[in-house]
Amino acid sequence: MENNIKVTFWLWKTKKNSKNLTPIYLRVWQNYDHFVKSTGIWIHAGDWDKKAMRIKGATPEINANNSSLDALKVKVLQIANQLSVQGKPFNIHTIQKTLEGNETNQITLMRVYDGRSDNYSSCQTIFMSNFKY
Repeated sequence: MENNIKVTFWLWKTKKNSKNLTPIYLRVWQNYDHFVKSTGIWIHAGDWDKKAMRIKGATPEINANNSSLDALKVKVLQIANQLSVQGKPFNIHTIQKTLEGNETNQITLMRVYDGRSDNYSSCQTIFMSNFKY
């Protein structure tokens, strides 16, 4: 299966805030499916270079924001490459969950509880025996 990943940034112009700033969003495409995620960066619409998908200018703040966009793009591509190298099947939703920190291999409290529920009564007995009134 071929996995073509395309990462783009765009302004969501209809979501201007009271300061007339527009948010920059990340869009990740894979084989005709995509997800959208906010970058948390707000700019004036006139400062956006649509073709380069970068903020125009050279102030330290603009350079930091452009570096953040670059880092986010690299992170998405690294996630896809890592999943591919590991041989794990993945799709756009797997990339999104991993990017958001919700990957399926995280241990949740419920998973720990389910795995240990058979030993629960013995653990409770040990705990209560060490408890002093």
